[in-house]
Amino acid sequence: MSAGSERIWTLIEGSGPQWTRTFIVDAAANTIFASSVAITTDLESVVQSNAIHANEPVIIDNTHVYVPIRWLAQQYPESANTCGILERRVRERIAIDERESMRPGIYKVRVQIAPILCSECHQHVKVVRGYLYGNAFVALHKVSDTQQMTALIADLRKRDPTITPVSFNYSSTARDQYLAARCPECSTICGNFFMTVEFFTGKAPCEFPGCGCDYPNFQCRLFQYHLLSLRLGPYELQDITQQRRHSVPLTLQ
Repeated sequence: MSAGSERIWTLIEGSGPQWTRTFIVDAAANTIFASSVAITTDLESVVQSNAIHANEPVIIDNTHVYVPIRWLAQQYPESANTCGILERRVRERIAIDERESMRPGIYKVRVQIAPILCSECHQHVKVVRGYLYGNAFVALHKVSDTQQMTALIADLRKRDPTITPVSFNYSSTARDQYLAARCPECSTICGNFFMTVEFFTGKAPCEFPGCGCDYPNFQCRLFQYHLLSLRLGPYELQDITQQRRHSVPLTLQ
């Protein structure tokens, strides 16, 4: 589960794409928003248009349309029982997450740096991917304590200029800034990539993906880790809580 100032994103278990199992709760209005595709076969654009015409709030998240689940139950009576079941599951999920959530504060994390070949200039660089807290991986763009993160990377770059600098980038989709790593050679943004064999700068001490690491996409013996104390925001804390609930033990370096 992740939260903004008044909205909570929560994921329930089940089949289908993750975004169809994601629900957004407007805490102030006590309204649950569901992906229209999870309820009806109508085109998202049609549901969006109908909701706007009915003066109902609409949320666009990752290009998908989310509308109030109670309105969906009224608009599509054949799905009323499904909507009721989903609403109960979402509220149960939120209650569990609130009980198990971590308290705001300063936590020691392990900043993760991975050697790659830049996809644009093909230079050997070391990209800042995010951090690990226990078994949970938090991507760089989710970091809220940007001051401490940028200070650490600036210090590391004094000794190793192949490490990617980190700075703010603007997302037109999210309409907000986020922390991003850029290639020190060509300034290309290094996104939330998954490791592939061509990214690695050498064959020793392991060869991806047959390197023997438990989870090579998220940790590998080629990765570097640097301890850092970060003040974790609600988004990160709830993301970590959810990952810990569904994770299996990892052998960290």
